[in-house]
Amino acid sequence: AEACAEAGHRLCTAAEWQAACEGAAANTYPYGATYEAMTCNGADQGPPASRMAMPSGALTMCVSTGGVSDLSGNVKEWTDDPRDVVGGSQIYVIRGGSFDSPRLGLTCQTDLSRATEETALPTLGFRCCSDTGP
Repeated sequence: AEACAEAGHRLCTAAEWQAACEGAAANTYPYGATYEAMTCNGADQGPPASRMAMPSGALTMCVSTGGVSDLSGNVKEWTDDPRDVVGGSQIYVIRGGSFDSPRLGLTCQTDLSRATEETALPTLGFRCCSDTGP
């Protein structure tokens, strides 16, 4: 959230993230209704030892109908969707799956990943949203 604010933006809400992923057609995956194993950077991209995050946009076919890259796989993304407090730490919903997520974790609708606000993982990143456009 701080990095987005420094750039003049904000962390995306879960609803914004899902709308960008599904598009007007309410797609299951950002690129369509049917899973395509090699389209985005998920667990099917290669053996476990070779899986890693790629530069954003590296897989040019992993784009939503609205032109947004990497909403499925690569790194999971923080959303401004607080769900609970555990041990004094806010829990947030993480969206999008990562390079080690299987097919079911790469859908636009998956919202089972949760993390405390202090969590830092190589499979976790963020996306900023803007109220004023690009």
